[in-house]
Amino acid sequence: YGLVGSEMCIRDSLFINVVPGRSDAYSGGEGTQDNPFILKNIDDLKEFASTSIDWAEDVYLRLDADIDASTLDTPIASKGSPFRGHFDGAGHSISNLRLTETAVGEAVGLFGGLKNGEIKNLGVVNADITGSTYAGILVGYATSGTIKACYTTGEVNANSVCTGGLVGDNVGAVISDCYSGAAVSNSLIHISEPTRPY
Repeated sequence: YGLVGSEMCIRDSLFINVVPGRSDAYSGGEGTQDNPFILKNIDDLKEFASTSIDWAEDVYLRLDADIDASTLDTPIASKGSPFRGHFDGAGHSISNLRLTETAVGEAVGLFGGLKNGEIKNLGVVNADITGSTYAGILVGYATSGTIKACYTTGEVNANSVCTGGLVGDNVGAVISDCYSGAAVSNSLIHISEPTRPY
């Protein structure tokens, strides 16, 4: 600093904003495209479901093992706070998912909500999903984004036409190379859908 007359001059100032890394999260990785967070077990999946900062558009995650999700008690993201990141199942599956959502207007599925995010290369098998409004095994409510090379099996029960074996309500997501072998039922219709694309 230097004083010139009654004025203070600031010279050669450098301001740096340091954001700490998260290399100790999950089973490895840093959440980047080149080094995604690694999910290997149910503890990783539960941490992901409860860590909303990792649902952001600049976060990348990869599944590195099949996971039994029978003790997961909450979806990843929600209709109001959707998943916007990048999730690669890498050909693995999540099994025995059991989720229930009774509140009207809320979404239920492995991912409660999806908006501008990406989910690919993932199987969700032997699931049992019960919802009131938006119910799907993979995603409850998809506003936009992409779902590619995914499949589901199990059962979905809801009280709404916004019910599906893969996605409960797809408003604008692009879905490709996906299928569901789930049985879907609600108070209005009953569908057995072994070959329904989504």
